Parts: sequence; C-alpha cells; structure tokens
Amino acid sequence: MFAENDAAGADDLFDDEPRSHELLGHGLTDAKPSSKARALQCSRCGKEFLTEEEILFCNACGSPLHAAGTVNTVSVVLAEDASVSRRKIAAMLKRLGCLVTEALNGREAVDLASQVKPHLVILDLHMPEMSGMEALDALRVDPAFEKTTIVILTAGADASFVRDALARGANHYIRKDSSPTELQERINKHVQNIRSQT
Repeated sequence: MFAENDAAGADDLFDDEPRSHELLGHGLTDAKPSSKARALQCSRCGKEFLTEEEILFCNACGSPLHAAGTVNTVSVVLAEDASVSRRKIAAMLKRLGCLVTEALNGREAVDLASQVKPHLVILDLHMPEMSGMEALDALRVDPAFEKTTIVILTAGADASFVRDALARGANHYIRKDSSPTELQERINKHVQNIRSQT
C-alpha cells in the first residue's frame, strides 16, 4: 500500500538502487538531507526513512509510518481455531503495527507465549486440545504472565463463560460477532493501552 502522492512508479518497484529518502541499515543515505527532512519508521517491520515527501506507508510492507523512535511494537499471540476469524483479527492487529504469532489451539498458544513473551494474548474460548479457559489458567499460574494482557474471544451466547474467564484472570473480552468497526475499535483500544505502558 502506498500513499497516493508517492511518486514511485511500477519501474521503481524493481529498482535495486536505494531511493533518496531511505535509510540504509541504521545509517543515513549518502545524500545530505535538507533541514525539512523527517525521520520516519515503519510501525510493523521497523524500516526507517529520511524524507521530505509526504509518505504515509512503508514501501516494504505497507504499514503506517510514525516519527522514528516513537514506535512501540506490540507482540501478540492470537489463538483461534476458526481460520476466517483468525485471519480477520490477525489482519487488524498487523494494520496496527503488531507482530502477530498465530496458534490453532490453547496448547499452541501457551507454548508460543512461553517462547515469544507477548504483550497481549488473545484466546478463543472454544478450541480443540486445550480450550481458551485452560490456556488462560496455564498462563496465569506462570509468574512470567502475571501482568500480560489476556483477552478472551467469545461468541455472543457465552456470557457465563465470559464471567468465569474474567474471574479467572482475563483482562477483557471481545465478541467475535461484533461489527468490523467495533471489533477494530476494541482491538485498537487494547493495543494503544499496551503501547502507553511500554
């Protein structure tokens, strides 16, 4: 995804020469930047840019750009056995600049969380092998996840399960049957809250 006024044409996509506004590694390009140049950083892949142009999105992965040094990448483990729902939520998280690790069941979620130490864990309640509730219990008994934000994914008819999950240490819940706008708003709220604390 590119900003409309990004002058890159189709030929530029295959040009091996660095564009003048890109940072090479962690150093600036050889071109001397003017006083109007701004340092920007991708919220997802971390690529850095030095530019006078009004570019809004990373030309490598399409994620939003922010002032360099201000990006707090949020790591997320997302456990959902329903592939359509999992892909939809993962896409929303990635648009917010999150690094998403996907799990198909609660057991995978616990194993992956132990490896990546995420800021946020999202668990569907009903999954094979190990349910979201069992994964929640397994994570909360581990001191490493005592303060990790854990959000439960639920269908609209799971009110009693939600109450139980909140009593067992879940921070919040998200209804899978919410409108796309409401779902995005709920996810964004959790991500921004974590960013404000890191």
